[in-house]
Amino acid sequence: MDAAGIKIKDEEPLNIPWYRPLLEAVEVKRHLFWHSSKLNQTKNFLADLETSKIENHVINVIDCSRLQIQPSHDLDIDSIESLEADIFIVANFDTLLTINHGKTWMRQLRPAVMQHLGRGARLIVASNAPQNHFPAIDGSSLATDCVQYIGERWRYDQLLHYGTPENARRLVSLSAGMPGPAAELIDRFPDLSRATGKDAVACLKNHITATMIQCGSDSISWLESAVLLRGDRQTPYDEIPANVATTLHASGLGSLDFHTDCLEILPGVSDATTKACVELAERSFLDAPPQWTKIAAALFTFERTARALLADSAATQEALVDLLSGHTEKIRRNFTAENGIPAPDLSSLPNPARWIDLSDLLDLLINISENSRVGGLTSKQWSMAKSEVLPIRNKIQHMRLPSAGDKRAIERHIRSVTR
Repeated sequence: MDAAGIKIKDEEPLNIPWYRPLLEAVEVKRHLFWHSSKLNQTKNFLADLETSKIENHVINVIDCSRLQIQPSHDLDIDSIESLEADIFIVANFDTLLTINHGKTWMRQLRPAVMQHLGRGARLIVASNAPQNHFPAIDGSSLATDCVQYIGERWRYDQLLHYGTPENARRLVSLSAGMPGPAAELIDRFPDLSRATGKDAVACLKNHITATMIQCGSDSISWLESAVLLRGDRQTPYDEIPANVATTLHASGLGSLDFHTDCLEILPGVSDATTKACVELAERSFLDAPPQWTKIAAALFTFERTARALLADSAATQEALVDLLSGHTEKIRRNFTAENGIPAPDLSSLPNPARWIDLSDLLDLLINISENSRVGGLTSKQWSMAKSEVLPIRNKIQHMRLPSAGDKRAIERHIRSVTR
C-alpha cells in the first residue's frame, strides 16, 4: 500500500521466451546437441518451451527417462515413428547411459528419430551431461554427429521487451542473465523488488554448483586449478583443454569474448560466489569418475612395471639387496605397517623391490640409468616420468579429481616402459 493506504498492484511477472534462441538455431542447423544444464534449463521446461514457440510450429518432446517400452523390453518404435512435429526434442538423453537397457534403447531410438529428420523435421538432443561424455557406441551419434548449441546470456536490452526497465535491469543483475537462475527467481518472486541479494546468491550457488558437477571431473579439476589456485577467471580459449573449454562454454559456466578469444568464467557473478561454487562442486563429487578408475589402473601398470625393471636390472639377488640398502629402514617399516609383523633383514625379505616407496624407486631408476638405459629409458626420461607421475599418483592416493591430461600422461609413460 502507498502512504494513503491504497493497495498498489504488484507488477506483472516477466514472461520470457527462454528457449526462443535455441528454437531459432535449430531452424538453421536442423540437428543440435543442447547441454540442458541447471544453468541453461528452466524448471518449467515444457511450459516455457510452449511460450518460446515460433509461429505455429508443433514441438514434440521424447523424454528418454519415460520411454514407452514393449513387454519384450524393447523400445516401442511405432509410437515414436507415428509422432508428428516440426521440431523434435529428445530430452534427458544422458539417462540412457546409466540404465541397464539404456544403450540398447539408444541404438533402437536413433533410426526412428532420424526418419523424422529425413522428412524435414528439426531435431534437438537435450542432455544433462556434456556432449563429450557420450562414448562411441551405436546410437550415441544422435548426440555426437550434430552441432553443439551454445547459448548466450540474456541481456538487459533483450529483456526490455518482456517487462519494465526496472525488472529487466534487476533480473540481469540477480541472475547474470542465465536462464535457469533467472526463471527460478521469477517463479519465486513475481515481484522482483522483493528478491534480495542473499536470495540471488543462494539461487546462483545451487544452479552453478549443480552445473559444475554435471560437467564432470575434468572441468571441476580445471576450475579448481584456474579459479581457486591461480585466481584466473579469464583464460585464452586455446590454452584450455579442448573438451573442458567446450563443456564450460556450452554449459553456461563460461562465456567467450570473441574479440580477445578468452573464455571468462561466470561473468557477472562475484569472485566469492564463483570460488565457493568450485569448492562445493569438488567436495560434492562423491562417485569415482571413469577417468579416476582408468588412471588408477594405469598407475598400477606403470608402478608394477617400474619395480620389475628395477629388479631385472640387478644381476643377482645380492646385487638387488645392495642396490636397495640405502632404503633399508623405510622398506622394513613399510613391510611391518602392511603385514603387522616384524620385518626380517633385507636379504631375507621376499621381493624387496615390492616394499620401496615409488619416489625412492624412481630415484634409483634415475641413478642406475645414468650409465646404461633401464627398460629402454635414459636417466633424463626417468626423471621426466618422476616429475609427471608422482603428482598424479598423489591425486589418486588422496582421492583428488584428476585433470584432463593426467590419463594421457600416464599412458604415455606406460608405452615408454613397456614398448
